[in-house]
Order: sequence, then structure tokens, then C-alpha cells
Amino acid sequence: MNIPFAERLSDGKMVDASSVPRGRGCGCICQSCSAPLIARQGDVRVWHFAHATSASNVEGVCDYSPL
Repeated sequence: MNIPFAERLSDGKMVDASSVPRGRGCGCICQSCSAPLIARQGDVRVWHFAHATSASNVEGVCDYSPL
């Protein structure tokens, strides 16, 4: 599942993928499980966030994880 918004660690604001640097450099976490995110900004799909770790490494329940 694509994650449309994330919390930017530097200021705690909710941001979309177009307002942060690409990849792990976005400095964002998941608002559901607090796991680190990557900003995916490709040419084909809508820009979004994804967990930087596999879903099996996410602690607790995450509303955005399919597992």
C-alpha cells in the first residue's frame, strides 16, 4: 500500500512525497508505526512513501502494512 503522507522528523510536520528529498534522505517516519520511510519519486507511479525496512521488521501494527 502506498503511504500518501509522512511525518518529517526535522519539524514534526506532515508532508507529501513532493516536498522532501528522494529516497532515504527524506528524513520521514510512518505516522502509524514510526518506522523510517523512503520517498519514492519515480516517472511511472504517483509519488509516495514506502517503509524503508521490510514489513516483517516493522514493530507493532501498521495501518499501511499488508501483513
